[in-house]
Amino acid sequence: MFRYFFFILLASVVLSSCSSPVKDEDFHGRWKYLEVSNPEQVPLHVQRGEELAHLDPSISFSPKGELVMNWGGKVLSHGTYTIEYPNIVYTEALDKGKSRVIRFLIKKFESDTLVFQTGEADPVRVKAVRVNE
Repeated sequence: MFRYFFFILLASVVLSSCSSPVKDEDFHGRWKYLEVSNPEQVPLHVQRGEELAHLDPSISFSPKGELVMNWGGKVLSHGTYTIEYPNIVYTEALDKGKSRVIRFLIKKFESDTLVFQTGEADPVRVKAVRVNE
């Protein structure tokens, strides 16, 4: 009897640990960039404060799976996304009906703070906060 109880308890723990700690809807809305850095560069290059604020960069996730990146008052990039924790899988819409897939690694996620980075050899890391509009 104890073995069956232990097996069920162990199976429950294993299955619950497999579920993603975040869902698509956790990302919905506009996220304003607070900091953009190149963590592998020496010396470290970081944009923040006034240097970044006047560019008003942001990333927006819609309930329909659409993603839009804004920079300098213009759309920098757009496409669709899915969450495959710990990644944001972004399919960027390019000219002439082409697209490319970019994976962003989620470094930190809390209800109103998101830190993600590109998966390149020289990654770009972004710290953003949710904007309530």
